[in-house]
Amino acid sequence: MAENTMAALPVILSITVFSVALVAWRGEDMAKVFNRSKVAVVLAYLIGGLIIGFLTVCVYVWMAGHWPGRAAILFRWVALGIAVVLNILVLMMHRKFNRAVVIVLIVLNVVWGVGYGLLLPVVLR
Repeated sequence: MAENTMAALPVILSITVFSVALVAWRGEDMAKVFNRSKVAVVLAYLIGGLIIGFLTVCVYVWMAGHWPGRAAILFRWVALGIAVVLNILVLMMHRKFNRAVVIVLIVLNVVWGVGYGLLLPVVLR
């Protein structure tokens, strides 16, 4: 398993690059909501995306060590469950955000949940 963890790097980088591109595209709207500059919001998503990517690899490796046969399916359910919960929270807070920010946050949650939940177990086998 340890020799395969570097195989997750392209998945982490592709999900992070897509997230940063999406945030940069709608950065002005998100910067207004978070009271930051567009560069600060994009940089936060870049750093946060890399940190979350590496943490998800660590969590999956830990799960594979504890539950070798069931780690992939458990990790998929956890990742998709977190994405659903975050989307529900975004929808509950939609009055504070404009429509463009809500759509970007939902797309980001889906991309991260599906990207990490479905692709990471396949790459780390």
